[in-house]
Amino acid sequence: MSNAPPPEPRDSARDPLAQDPGPKRPWYKRAAFLVVLLFAGIVLVVWLAGIGGDDEQKEDEAENAKDPGTSQSIETPGATESPASDEESWTESQKEAVQAAEDYVAVTAVSRTGLIRHLVTLKGGTVSEADATFAADHVDADWNAEAVEAAEGYMEQGGFDRQSLIRQLTAPSGDAFTQAQAEYAADKVGV
Repeated sequence: MSNAPPPEPRDSARDPLAQDPGPKRPWYKRAAFLVVLLFAGIVLVVWLAGIGGDDEQKEDEAENAKDPGTSQSIETPGATESPASDEESWTESQKEAVQAAEDYVAVTAVSRTGLIRHLVTLKGGTVSEADATFAADHVDADWNAEAVEAAEGYMEQGGFDRQSLIRQLTAPSGDAFTQAQAEYAADKVGV
């Protein structure tokens, strides 16, 4: 028999070789779970942000960027096209832009430029400038009549003479009607 004393237990605070696993971390604090959670969060953010977008819209924008003249119809005097056959060739984004333009023209007096500006800023900029221009060219609007309607609204407010009315109607940051449309409207409202 040996006279050696029995081994003393190791003190984990003083001895780095002591194997005290300590308290186990809860499942929600483990690294693997946090990595999976981070990945799921990134996927969710990407999905909600719509990164990747609408493939058809991207194709339309790329097509319009290559040849912007193809997105606008060239009308010749006396030429009559069937609106139904014309609409069949429109992209989905063009159809949506035309519908939004028709809705807006129905409720407010607006110039062609003002309509394009409104459509581009509509829905957080989801309507491209090419589609907005296409819509302005294809909406059933009489821009002179729109100018008259806007002029009538200003005249109801009062305080406008001919020059100030025309200036208001043609202001680039305002109504943005053409000079001819503004003069036509001023004539029609009698100033």
